[in-house]
Amino acid sequence: MSKEIIRLDYEELVKAYWQNLNLLLRSFNTGGEFLEMWVADENPEKSIVNLIEAAQAGQCEQLDLFISETIWNKLHFENIHEMLNGVCDVTVHQESGGILMSVRGLQDWAMFQDVHAIYRKRIRDAYQQKSLEGKLEPVPGQILLTSQTSGVSLSVLVDAESHVIQQALYTGSQSPTQKGVLNKLCQWLVGTPVQEASEHALIYLEYSLRDPQQKHHVQGIISPRNADPVFHLPLALTREILPTYRGKTGYQIQQNFFIRKPSDQWTQLSDQEKFAKAESVLSALCPGLSLQPVDVELISVQDTKITVHFVKELLSLEKAILLTQIERGMKDGIDGQLRLYMEELKDKNIIRREI
Repeated sequence: MSKEIIRLDYEELVKAYWQNLNLLLRSFNTGGEFLEMWVADENPEKSIVNLIEAAQAGQCEQLDLFISETIWNKLHFENIHEMLNGVCDVTVHQESGGILMSVRGLQDWAMFQDVHAIYRKRIRDAYQQKSLEGKLEPVPGQILLTSQTSGVSLSVLVDAESHVIQQALYTGSQSPTQKGVLNKLCQWLVGTPVQEASEHALIYLEYSLRDPQQKHHVQGIISPRNADPVFHLPLALTREILPTYRGKTGYQIQQNFFIRKPSDQWTQLSDQEKFAKAESVLSALCPGLSLQPVDVELISVQDTKITVHFVKELLSLEKAILLTQIERGMKDGIDGQLRLYMEELKDKNIIRREI
């Protein structure tokens, strides 16, 4: 893998490609061997994406692509950025006569091409965190449970009185994608009752690994079974935990009323600090939702309940979509247990209100 930054002029590259194609019909590699895999397209957006994907397949890590102002003005960069989501990191800045597109992390991202793009970023983040790969030893007062499938094992230590998981580690994982998923799973399992872990762990895991900036590829109800094959193995591992625990301890409770508490970092804030934090996150979310900060107002913050009011005139469906997106942003930016509500509308008819 080359760490060298390869710089290419897209317009000159296209001219050379067609000239070479007309004269030689093969072996086009002006500027790098990976270009032999590149197929130019009449659609410049698709052509640029093809070029970057060829660079990735050719073991290049970094690429600078100069795009003339003439070509740039014909492009919709948001389309390119969307197509490259989960493929590489892309930034653009102005240069004399055009735009320089800086492409980085091609091989870093290539390790996660075995999972759908909507999960790559967060699985990559989880993979880069402290590894939770290892073996657990028995601890007095705790029950050691181990489940295994396809050469991968998951071990948890469960407090015998509270039935809550105290530690979780895995072994046997091979791919970076699988390691990232299992890292995230083990993080979530700690502090979770064994029954909740067995019944709902993968629902929360799949949701937490989605990129909220991308539209989900599954139509209808999303579950760990249909979301992506990467969730099949951890689903099998977690489903074994509860029956194994029942067999070892005689635990027979069937009802599950568990609700995860918000983090200490959130609950320990004063009311004023909570409001300021929520207001800051809301303001930061607005540009990505095509809203101005004045378009939506924070009304109140009560424990895990946040209430907002849309000042901007919007259709009911638009409000519902925005409410979901803002709630996701609040969960990501503050605490996963937060819930978002719209301010309850008061009846404008004075007579009815007074009855």
